[in-house]
Amino acid sequence: MRVPKGSVNLLPIPDSVPDEKALFLSDIIPTSYHCVVDTGVTEGDIVAIWVGQLQYLWFVTDTSSYQGLGPIGMCAAQWAKLKGASRIIGIDKVPERLAFARIKLGVETLDFTEHKDVPKRLLEMAPGGVDVALDCGEPVTDFGHTACTPKFIYALRNISRAQVVVA
Repeated sequence: MRVPKGSVNLLPIPDSVPDEKALFLSDIIPTSYHCVVDTGVTEGDIVAIWVGQLQYLWFVTDTSSYQGLGPIGMCAAQWAKLKGASRIIGIDKVPERLAFARIKLGVETLDFTEHKDVPKRLLEMAPGGVDVALDCGEPVTDFGHTACTPKFIYALRNISRAQVVVA
């Protein structure tokens, strides 16, 4: 197989590392890491991780595959914690993901099927707004165009940061 620029964008993986472990280095870990680092998460920040665009798009009828606390969102929560975030609020709808994030990662959770207005609920949870919003969802398309309705902006405090990461 030929890989363009393979000499500068690939790293050799030692034979002792199984493929199942090396796989995370190709997508999930670096994507979640750069999501947190690029938004400048720092000590004391309140971080919201969600599918910010999803519940506001009229043409989305099946939300079963959309994730805020999927693999990238869960790893972003861990990176945010390592960067010193004081609170991490994870928004999703899958009970197992919400429970895992709450119990195993110490993330505050919000089920977007229980709250019609997620930004309003976030403002109730974090008066004044969150410092960082990370949309770790899936790309939502309509007629071949990516549709990004950044409603999470309404949950941000003044002079804050946001990032949209789609897989």
